[in-house]
Amino acid sequence: HPRGREPLPGVRLATPNGREAARLVRDDEPARLRDTARVARKLLDRWRALGVAVTLGSGGALLVELDGSPFHVPAPHVPEADACGAGDRFAATAATMLAEGASNAEAVEAGVRSASAFVAGGGASAFARNLAGPASGGDNATTSFSQISTFSRISTAADRHTGAARLLAESR
Repeated sequence: HPRGREPLPGVRLATPNGREAARLVRDDEPARLRDTARVARKLLDRWRALGVAVTLGSGGALLVELDGSPFHVPAPHVPEADACGAGDRFAATAATMLAEGASNAEAVEAGVRSASAFVAGGGASAFARNLAGPASGGDNATTSFSQISTFSRISTAADRHTGAARLLAESR
């Protein structure tokens, strides 16, 4: 988060968006993937992270790890919609995948797919409508329960992963 703390040293995957990443290294917002990779490498070194996935909105995400070339995961085309919450959906999905044993690349791919589906489904505004119920055009008896169940699963796995990362960092 732009106003939050920096990630713990040795974090497995940090997920800033392009604007946040550029601001953190006092650079212009990257216009090309090559520029994004340069900014991500600076953050990788600064945070002593194992991976940095810079989210690029409709452009997907770019993963940079200690070894290997940058890995770009393009986002599928979705109609213009409310993107509020897409970055959170990306991060929560990636954390869940990592907690379940996925590689950083697999986690980033799943995060891009999940965030894209979230935006295609109407984003945070659709979630709010579904929680509000039928009077607001939502179906709180089915959709919101399914979404809450998914968010609960993601949150639980993310909490386990965060706790494990904190314990690992404290043991060093």
